[in-house]
Amino acid sequence: MEALVMMNLRAKRAEISETLECLGRHVEQHRVDLTHLDATLRLFDPEAEAATGAKGPARKRNDWFQPGECRRRIHDVLRDAAVIQSTERHCASHSPAARKSN
Repeated sequence: MEALVMMNLRAKRAEISETLECLGRHVEQHRVDLTHLDATLRLFDPEAEAATGAKGPARKRNDWFQPGECRRRIHDVLRDAAVIQSTERHCASHSPAARKSN
């Protein structure tokens, strides 16, 4: 009798553990989806903030660009592109040239 109880408890524990793992994957995917939606919104309106206002941890700033300048320049290059380029090298090659011309 005790062995049957232990077997059922272990089975229930495994079921709950599997459910938690599945829910964790769903939560992570929803976070990724929200990040992509926020990025897309900023492509169309660079000054837009996320709807909830919830932000991640503060990033360490550098001296190369003013806050938000790098992102705005990248979005400008992508908006002005005649053909969509999906490489980082393309964006990087245009950003320094645009920075020097200003």
